[in-house]
Amino acid sequence: MIEKYSGINRDPSAVRIDTPVPFFKSEDTILRRFRRLTLRLSIVSLALLSPSKPTLVEVPQDKQETIADNLGYDIFDLGKRNDYQVGLVRDSENGSYIVHIGQIHSGQEDATSSERSDIVASQKHIESLLEDIAQTSNDQSVQVYAEAVVNNDYQDKLDEQRNVLDNITARPGCMTELALAYQQHVSTIKDERVKTFLRQRYNKKYSELFSTMSQAQSPEFFLDESEAQRIAPEISWDQPKEAQYISGEAINILAFEGKIKIQPAETAAANDAAMAAFNEIDLLCEEVESGRKDSQSARNEIIELEKEAFLAVHSVRDMIAVETAIEDQNNLDKGKIVIFGNMHNLENAVDAYNETHQTSVGLIKLEEIK
Repeated sequence: MIEKYSGINRDPSAVRIDTPVPFFKSEDTILRRFRRLTLRLSIVSLALLSPSKPTLVEVPQDKQETIADNLGYDIFDLGKRNDYQVGLVRDSENGSYIVHIGQIHSGQEDATSSERSDIVASQKHIESLLEDIAQTSNDQSVQVYAEAVVNNDYQDKLDEQRNVLDNITARPGCMTELALAYQQHVSTIKDERVKTFLRQRYNKKYSELFSTMSQAQSPEFFLDESEAQRIAPEISWDQPKEAQYISGEAINILAFEGKIKIQPAETAAANDAAMAAFNEIDLLCEEVESGRKDSQSARNEIIELEKEAFLAVHSVRDMIAVETAIEDQNNLDKGKIVIFGNMHNLENAVDAYNETHQTSVGLIKLEEIK
């Protein structure tokens, strides 16, 4: 439900304290296991509720035009064209906004068919929307603050790999050259999400080179291809784009193609703290499952850990994302685009930032129309 726009809301009482319940896609495996276990143990009273969602405010046409002038693109029109519901959660007195594009994302292997369909649909919408923003924006390079990205050189690494692949052309020995490049640049990457995405880009290059070089049917080529497979058996044929949406996400695809620039929206320390709380829950579940701990005694511990996990996954990470985007002195855009999960409510973080810094940053939220 979209409410009517009623101007700036600076009432501190409007800041809600959400029910402490985590929802972070990369931890879905743990949560699903936890839910199955609690059902078996009849710990029904531990309710897993979702964080409250921000109220999306319908904006009059004249206000939309003012915001569009500030941002350099009409987020309301572009959002509508790409099947998003666009609402104003907090208005701004100085024309600066956080533009929160909600997403569904995951790299988990055990995602259900329905979950995978939702992820692909969400990433397709994001890809289309960001491409439209890039094409219509006054800025030459649209910067995006991305969930789960913690390194400042993230974009540099993608650019470096794009240059490596661009320099490998169809010529004798190119397949071996590609395999050696993969071993040098990708095989040692510890971030599985990035590693999977880059492997897909190498697969795409592999398919292109194979298609060109195999036409000659020369013995040299087949020896080259055989040597490449020996060196890097991980790379082979290109995968459907849907697979890239599942593991690599739309922002990586666009950033690799030079259409956007990815900036970190998080810190490694905050992400580690979030995972630590879930790991403790997982250990408790294992103790109950093995009979080492009574389910009733574990219940209270789990409830407290859920509160910690909520704060780590939502409140802390939301605040870091908002602060990082607003305070980036290298990005003077009036609209700081933040790609964060649909279940994240950046409203409280924006309110807290405004109160602490005595400023007036607004918040625009985009949610897919189901």
